[in-house]
Amino acid sequence: MPNTGVKKQRKASRKAARAARRERALTSQPPPRQLVVTISRVFRFVTTNAQSGYNIEVQDILGLIGVATSATGVTSLFTAGRIRYVEMWAPASSGAQVNPDITWLGANYPEPSRFNNAVMGSATPSHIKSYPPKDGNADAGNWFVAASSTLQLVRLVVPAASVVDISVDLKMQNATALNLGNPLTYTSSGLTAGYVYFGYLDKSSGAAKLIPADVTAYG
Repeated sequence: MPNTGVKKQRKASRKAARAARRERALTSQPPPRQLVVTISRVFRFVTTNAQSGYNIEVQDILGLIGVATSATGVTSLFTAGRIRYVEMWAPASSGAQVNPDITWLGANYPEPSRFNNAVMGSATPSHIKSYPPKDGNADAGNWFVAASSTLQLVRLVVPAASVVDISVDLKMQNATALNLGNPLTYTSSGLTAGYVYFGYLDKSSGAAKLIPADVTAYG
């Protein structure tokens, strides 16, 4: 009878040799690489006063991190982004309704998508977490670019003394990558050229109140 053990060993050897040849073919050329640097980060903001119905725009998100070019100028590090989710915690208030509110906006929306969590009394804080709708119409959940700087993404109603987290993906363009639009510039004061600063979430409102937590900020 034929030696089945030897046959199996030879078959395994041939299989290993073919796998090695495929591996060499795959690694004979440098693999493709992504030219655009992408980061994912959760940014945290705090506020002392209640903020009612602030529309967060593309320029607010792309300006979350910037480099000071002078004592009064900031340039964004990013030229594209998208929002993963917004989360909000609001303290309870004795005898008053606490009602944080997140409304996703979109240029093609027949009606905005709104999420809130009303709490009465002094015992229970209010908490809400919302993701951009997945039906393809919410601009916040899709990639947006610097060229659409004034596009409104989400409207926030923030009770006093709240904490707001926003999770985003941001793309940093290099000189040879696909053009995502020119980096946005902002005006502030008291900056040191070359330093990195974190932007207020509601800069476009003209009276920014949603302050980056525990970092050096520009408004």
